[in-house]
Amino acid sequence: MTEASQILPPGNRYFPLLGETLAFMREPFAFVAERVAKHGPIFRTHILGNPAIVFAGGKNAGVFADEELCARAGSMPDNFRELLGGRSLNLLDGVEHKTRKEQVLASFVPAALPSYVPAMQDIFERTLTEWVQKGEVNGVQEMKRVAIEVLAKNVLSVDPGADTDALIDHFGTLTAGFTSLPVPLPGTAYTKAVAARDAIFTILEKSVVSHREATFDDGLSRMLSHPVNGGLMNDADAVMELHHIFVAGYIVFALLIALLMELDANPALRERVRSEVRDVSGSGMLAPRALGGMQLLERVVLETKRTTPVIPIVFGKAKCAFDVGGYHIPEGITLCWTPYAHHQDATVYPVPATFDPERFAASRREDKRHEHAFAPQGLGPALGHKCAGTDYATVLMQVFAVVLLRNYTWSFPEQDLALRLDCVPPEPKDGLRVVFTESAATGPAVIVLPKSSRRIIFTDIESPPSAHKLDRDQLAALADIMWADGNAAPAELEALAKIGRVSGVPENEMKEALAAKRSAPATTKLSLPKADAEHLYALACLMSSADGAVEASERKAVAALGARLALDDGQKERATVAAHAIAATLGVATSPLVAMARELSEASMAAKAPTAGTALGKVE
Repeated sequence: MTEASQILPPGNRYFPLLGETLAFMREPFAFVAERVAKHGPIFRTHILGNPAIVFAGGKNAGVFADEELCARAGSMPDNFRELLGGRSLNLLDGVEHKTRKEQVLASFVPAALPSYVPAMQDIFERTLTEWVQKGEVNGVQEMKRVAIEVLAKNVLSVDPGADTDALIDHFGTLTAGFTSLPVPLPGTAYTKAVAARDAIFTILEKSVVSHREATFDDGLSRMLSHPVNGGLMNDADAVMELHHIFVAGYIVFALLIALLMELDANPALRERVRSEVRDVSGSGMLAPRALGGMQLLERVVLETKRTTPVIPIVFGKAKCAFDVGGYHIPEGITLCWTPYAHHQDATVYPVPATFDPERFAASRREDKRHEHAFAPQGLGPALGHKCAGTDYATVLMQVFAVVLLRNYTWSFPEQDLALRLDCVPPEPKDGLRVVFTESAATGPAVIVLPKSSRRIIFTDIESPPSAHKLDRDQLAALADIMWADGNAAPAELEALAKIGRVSGVPENEMKEALAAKRSAPATTKLSLPKADAEHLYALACLMSSADGAVEASERKAVAALGARLALDDGQKERATVAAHAIAATLGVATSPLVAMARELSEASMAAKAPTAGTALGKVE
């Protein structure tokens, strides 16, 4: 800080009383962006009946998290406070705030988060199955629904049904009230929003009563039973904080939509994440600790948070006069911080409009360039005014991505994907029409065929060009894939035998290659021409799914072969296209090699060859 300069931040001229309220309410995100471009990251305005100083990026935004400079009590416009139900956490200061925050955080501490994952996974799996059956869905409405259903189950132990349906409708009406003029007349959007708030409170009050009568393994029970200084949260405060939690949880739908759209817009990135998800998480129930092993997915989630407009502005009030950034901030003036604009600061995030998860990689860590560089859900420490559900939202997004990328693909019919900036959070203009389908592939590393085509027998494949003839070492590399799960199935052996035949491998070399691969797979580099390397990788993809199922160890083995061949992501992607084409050829082989393959299959039951997963390191 410097001595008082008495120079106020720059700003637009505005009408008395009304100020710039109409422009702000019409398109709040655009309102901020236009003024940042004109005046810089600190500017002056007059909105919702009060003069205000807006902080929109840079280190100076830290004043908003400084309890000596910025208060929350009495800072929020009356209409916003009404819609949030009164003096909830975001309007408290000091000891009262810390006591309440500690109680609310009991629902979302790291120790509690793993207990929420199974229900998240179950709801996402059921929902995606329904979306596939529907053919085309409205992504906006469906993401709102699933966000509420997951939150209701995790926090209230309420299954999807009448209450969750009502909450979804009421929160849609409520959030529309935040961007409407606060006119309390019958039929206005604001009046409807207040009525929706009351209806939400009624549902939440019922849950609090039920949780006083019995204990559940959920967020509300943790919150109600957590003592601070010997005291527990009362019912009225619990309902108010639940409302606040559900408002914050509901708008996570915008992050799920953004995640879906960004992965669609970046297919190479999507397939890298898909490969990581399948390699690390495997199949079946998701182990919560596996989430920590998916580092690329985590970076994608964090970048989605950084780039997604969710909340345009947060309110505070100057507790005293101070100087910052060369400007004077008068005591008592409204202070505003803009989460989205804060993360569009090019001095922290170069080319900020570009979706680039590697910003969060250890070699860059743009999010660490200053103390408050990354704060998509609030500035400051956990016990400050940072959102209590910050980590919960991250886990929710990760689980959604895991379920999605394990088994599904999606596409967007022709539509306008631009965002409507007149609603909070912004939504795609056409509602995000999306078609989900069950995935027939496991990503760029492995091909999974439909169950009706489980046996890949290369009866009708024309002999590959001489450039793609396999030698014994290359055939042995494919055998590594076959043995990766510790057992060579008949279909895998038949497939490998057929590959050898059409590739011109002599029968004696073929038998030697098959029989020899009973130990750890090779790790030495395979130096092949580009086309040959891609061809071999495509065949490896097919080998991994020859028996109709792809194990985690087989995925690892294919990845290991890709490393031996030094293939980049583009080459792997081309190879999987070739694999799909080859997989169209199915039949029953009758060559003498098949009989040999069957004999080896019987012997393999006793051989118990080591898996590629063992050699490469076990993935939890």
